[in-house]
Amino acid sequence: MKTVKYLFILILCLTVMCLAPVFASDIINARPTASAVLVNGEDTAFEAYNINGNNYFKLRDLAFVLSGTEKQFEVAYDAGINAVTLTSGESYTPDGGEMSGRAGGGEAVTALSATARVYLDGREINLEAYNIGGNNYFKLRDLGQALNFGVGWDRAANMIILNTNRNYWSFETSDITVNPGDKFELPGTLTMPEGGEGLLPLVIIVHGSGPGNRDGEVGEIKVYRDLAEQLAAFGVASIRYDKRTLTHNAEFISNVNFTVKEETVDDVIFAAELALGLEGIDKTKIYVAGHSLGGYLIPKIYAADTGNIIAGYISLAGSARSMTELLIEQIDYILSLMDISELLKTLEKQQIQAAVDAINALTESDRGSSSAVLGAYPSYWLDLADYDPVAGMKNVNAPLLFLQGGHDYQVTEIDFNMFKSALEDNADAQFILYPNLTHTFTFTEQFGTPDDYQTAVVVDTAVARDIAEFIKNNS
Repeated sequence: MKTVKYLFILILCLTVMCLAPVFASDIINARPTASAVLVNGEDTAFEAYNINGNNYFKLRDLAFVLSGTEKQFEVAYDAGINAVTLTSGESYTPDGGEMSGRAGGGEAVTALSATARVYLDGREINLEAYNIGGNNYFKLRDLGQALNFGVGWDRAANMIILNTNRNYWSFETSDITVNPGDKFELPGTLTMPEGGEGLLPLVIIVHGSGPGNRDGEVGEIKVYRDLAEQLAAFGVASIRYDKRTLTHNAEFISNVNFTVKEETVDDVIFAAELALGLEGIDKTKIYVAGHSLGGYLIPKIYAADTGNIIAGYISLAGSARSMTELLIEQIDYILSLMDISELLKTLEKQQIQAAVDAINALTESDRGSSSAVLGAYPSYWLDLADYDPVAGMKNVNAPLLFLQGGHDYQVTEIDFNMFKSALEDNADAQFILYPNLTHTFTFTEQFGTPDDYQTAVVVDTAVARDIAEFIKNNS
């Protein structure tokens, strides 16, 4: 029956004319950049400066040079918000002051630390900037990463290389094993960005309900693979792995004492311990992104992290309510979409309600019983009987980011707002609602349905961008 199928889917601009705010701090010396700059193979004369070993460029100069390429962007000033606005993919409109040539003389000039509000495609971004001679200069690598163009350095030739035919970060994947040598070891994938400088933050991607694979494959959508690759584009490494109930399914079908600890929590900690031993990873920036059930279990994961490895948590449509309450809500909605008689809808609802009532009636004497209800033994449900994720989130002493799709029918804005209300006084908790995204953070014009999973679409890149920004701001 279609209902059964649906049920188990649960699971600044840089010129004075722009009036960018400038706040003086210590006076810093800036020297004209001595390196040549190649843009797509052509020598290009920028007026650029080197400050503390990093190169700083005018924003409008870069926009002028990159216009007409795959990485072009428009620059404007929005007086309403007193900020520079950048729009990726649009050709640049020159104002006549671009590309005045290389800074000459080689003499040091005075640079003042500057705070210029900058918005990229409607989102505020943090860029390091200095004011030199009345113009704001932005760190080249910050611009490359924000606007996603290739930035390279040829030490032998003393040459900066800008390439619009590549992204700022490329990435490579490698096979890993979570909890190696244990009977429940899990195959996984490490996605490592290539490019940039320094140690990288890492996100452990945690599954939702059901025996899922490392790609988070639901129908035609591969939510965790998409997220991993998009995080790499923002310089964030990731670990994802096949869920224990997929890889070792036979062992758990007969395990009457199975709980979410064995299903999810233990393996997150094993993955965090694995991350500590990886080359190129900043051990102080290991984060967890829990999707659906994974977000619901963040307080349990936090409590299990006795080694304080995990620096912060991202809830991707994590539920604030019990699984059974969500199940009834989801079934009601799915039945409303079906062209069947009201009698059949009532019978379906009664059947689910009877199962939920049986779960709610369980007592400690049922622990260890082999009489499964809704696909799980009593021990599983009893373990969650007193679990309150909203109260638990209040005890998480780490940065929290809650992301929610407005067109998600499986975990809705009700849950998002419950967390938001409970944590309104927590300065370390952030909340972002994407009005048109589903439970898998893909775009849909209408409120989501199970049929959305049958369309091969990609996770919205705004999600990875916001996660990367959250990590950057909490570093």
